[in-house]
Amino acid sequence: MSKNRKAEGYVGFARSDVATYTIPNGNNGGNLGAVDLGRNYLYIVITCADMTGIAATTNMTAEVAYDPDDATATLYERDLPQTQWSKGNLPTSGSFAFCLVHALGAQKIKLLLSQNTDAEVVFRIYGIGTSIAG
Repeated sequence: MSKNRKAEGYVGFARSDVATYTIPNGNNGGNLGAVDLGRNYLYIVITCADMTGIAATTNMTAEVAYDPDDATATLYERDLPQTQWSKGNLPTSGSFAFCLVHALGAQKIKLLLSQNTDAEVVFRIYGIGTSIAG
């Protein structure tokens, strides 16, 4: 499946190519650039095959942008705009996957951890959104 896949029946879902977001050993992602998914996507799937480098009680937050030239901004909850979006207590081993739903769609995303990693941690990020062929 690629970002340019034709949807059957002219309506369906389109997926971006995979973007890799690598947080090096001893880092929390704060000094890394955001990954650009190429266009805005409503659903952002984030996976990691090996969470070994994540320290216990680590939380994840995110920053997003809507255009390629925009600076990223802290992501807050849609229904609680005073509350920063967070995934708490990440696993410290095994694999991990979740879907972040962004009502307006985001083009760029940056992941931030509350603690530095103990080893390199590689996240794979996919954008999924509706596709209407004209």
